[in-house]
Formats: sequence, structure tokens, C-alpha cells
Amino acid sequence: MKNHNLTQVFNYDGDFNVRTYYYQFFNRLPYDIEDNAMYKPEIIDVIKNHYQNDSNYSCYTRTFLSRFKPIPNDRTSSFSKFFAVLTDGAMVVCTRMSKCEIDKDYWNKWGVRFYYNGNGTVADEFWNLVEPFRIQEEEKKDKLFMIVKKHGGFQLEALPIREMSVDVNKHYNDDFLTTHAEVDDFLKNDHSGLVILHGKHGTGKSSYIRHIISSTEKKVIYITGDMAGFITSPEFIPFMIEQKGSLIVLEDCEELLATRGSGRGQVNTGLSNILNISDGLLGDVLKLKLICTFNAPLKDIDKALLRKGRLVARYEFSDLAPEKANTLIAEQNLDVPQQLSPISLANLYNYEKPEFEQVKMAIGF
Repeated sequence: MKNHNLTQVFNYDGDFNVRTYYYQFFNRLPYDIEDNAMYKPEIIDVIKNHYQNDSNYSCYTRTFLSRFKPIPNDRTSSFSKFFAVLTDGAMVVCTRMSKCEIDKDYWNKWGVRFYYNGNGTVADEFWNLVEPFRIQEEEKKDKLFMIVKKHGGFQLEALPIREMSVDVNKHYNDDFLTTHAEVDDFLKNDHSGLVILHGKHGTGKSSYIRHIISSTEKKVIYITGDMAGFITSPEFIPFMIEQKGSLIVLEDCEELLATRGSGRGQVNTGLSNILNISDGLLGDVLKLKLICTFNAPLKDIDKALLRKGRLVARYEFSDLAPEKANTLIAEQNLDVPQQLSPISLANLYNYEKPEFEQVKMAIGF
């Protein structure tokens, strides 16, 4: 083992030009490999034990104050660097974050960057050595997206979604169970079509949509009512072709679905696009599934949407029957008196709140 003076290889904030040091040490520039994965803390001892008898081996570890903001009510954040000359033509730098707000779990994980002379055998030896300590991160796939207009075209932007699993049998009236079964079957098959969910505020439409998003494996694309104008754009259909097989959710889309001939201008073209992508030859190609929600009376909605073969299911949400509401009150120990008449889910779960908060909290019910 060589006794190299490595105490000066890092400056005060942990920066270090490894490529320069590599050139000084081996008289050539290195290849380098950085693995995006993280490794268990045992990796450092494994590296030391494996290479310590090599004539080139030398290592150095140092801890630095982090430039990142520390977690509130916690010690100052820090990070550690482990640097080692491993063997002829090979070096490694490992970095470990310690209690930083970027990732509270980084304190027991090391990132790895390997430098070598292009010898595949040397590289394979190193990566085979550390592979058993690689942390297999669970793949996270974005599920909910919003359509945004950028740079003259449409793009998808990922949105966070609060997971919600609703007990449909308890939170909705009995007549909804048939519709729920139809929607569930619709989401599992590969056919295009349209589901219409309507009813007054606070009766559970948004909660049911969240339930669907949480339970389906499909990519879900959310379109707000104010996107109706963009749906009429010539590039909208080509953009939707790229989203084949997705679930499209249009919330509060009264204006978009209004009866044709009502004099609302852009609505007609937008409605035509909805009809095209939910039915017919284009529907067969795209296999898009549309769920539309609104609060307007059904009589204001264009009858073309209700045609058999295009419409998979339709349901009007209403206040929860008193016997169902009382069951929820008892099971969830809600501070709500027994109900003698129907009550909305929003009012049931926000019973003591002022009226303006009830309206606000209606989102989600």
C-alpha cells in the first residue's frame, strides 16, 4: 500500500478535480463511469478490504459542512467524501449526504463515480465487487398529467396526486353500484368510449375520480374546463394520437359539452373533437377513454354525447341517503347528529365548518 498524501485533494467545500489528480498520478486522462444508483454503507469497507493489498492502494475520507439547508430542528447537514486509488489505472470517489432536506434517507447511501484507464477487466472487477450492495430503488412512474400549451404546441406535465381509495358501497347511494361496475369494466377493456358523471357540488364526483386514478394502471390526462378553447386547435388531435390508450378526465366541462346551436362559438368545434376521439374510426385507433364531469343540468348537454355505443355510462350524483350517512357517522365516529334527510358528503365531513369553508372543501367530495 502506498502512503500518498491525500489530505489536500479536496478543497474546503468538498470539490476536487479527480481528472487532474488522475493525470498527475497515472500520466494519462481517465475514462469515468457514474452510476445513478445508490449503495449501502458497507460498500466502503468492501472496497478497502478488496484493494488494501494492492501496491497502488491509498484512501482518504473527509466530512464537509453541506451547502444545503439543514432540516429544521436538526443538526447541521453534512456530506462525506471517500476517495481511493484502487489499483493501477483505477480510482473511485464515493459521496454520502448526511441528513439533508433533499433526501432524508441519503445519510445511509453512497453515490459512486469510478475512474479507470479503459481496461474493461479492471472496471468489471470493481462493479462486480460493489453490485451486491446496490440499492434497488422502487421505480416510480408518474400517473397523472395535465395538458399544457408551451412553445406553440401541447405538452404533458406530471402532477402529484393524493392517493384515495373510496369504499364505494358506503360513500355512494345504492343505485351507483351498477354504474361503478360499468366504469370498472370499461377501464379494464381496450375500447374507447365516454363516461359522464354529473351532479351538484360536494356529492362525491372528485373523490370518485381520485379513486379511479389511484386504482387504474393507465396514464391519466387531466383537462380543465378552461382548456376547451385549446381543444379546438388543429394540433390537438395529432397530440392525442401520441397518448393512445390513455384515460382522459375533463372536469367541470359544461361549456365544452353544451348543446350545439346555443351560440357559444368555440364549443361546437371542441365538442366535435370529443365526439371524434371517443367514437368512430378515430376512437378505434386511439382507444382513449374519456370521463367528463359537470354540474349543469343534463338537459343543457348536447344529445349527441348520449348516443348508445358512444356513452359507456352516465350517473347523476346526489346527496347521500340518511341511512347511509348515519352508518358513516357511526363507523367513523363523526361529530355529526343523526340525519333524517339526505346530506352531501362535503357537508357530512365538514359539518361544523362555516358555509364558505364547506364550499371550499367540496373539492374532493
